[in-house]
Amino acid sequence: MIYKLEEGVFFSKLVCNNGEKEYSIDSRTSDAVALALRFSCPIFITEEILKKAGITVNPTDNEVSPVNEVENFFESEKTKYDTYSDEELYKMIDEAIKTEDYERAAAVRDEIEKRKKKKK
Repeated sequence: MIYKLEEGVFFSKLVCNNGEKEYSIDSRTSDAVALALRFSCPIFITEEILKKAGITVNPTDNEVSPVNEVENFFESEKTKYDTYSDEELYKMIDEAIKTEDYERAAAVRDEIEKRKKKKK
């Protein structure tokens, strides 16, 4: 969860639930995003923080405008990875996270998820 933006710095925390109790752990935003991508967890942010960051909500479809651009990027990236083996994809996602290339990590993750669904 990204809960604050101060002087251009996002502040985040991990919200973990073990089924009985919820835990909140302060985290660097880059680490929180990396973990969310790695484990396919949602990332939450308030509309107020989006506005403060200069990201506006498009009233016609309630999507954040930069998200549409990122989704288009992911669509083009997904096709790049369909020729790689599963092992190669897992190595790629680890490397992308280490270098904080979250867009690439998400695209590789999506390819892995697509393959898992096909196997079911």
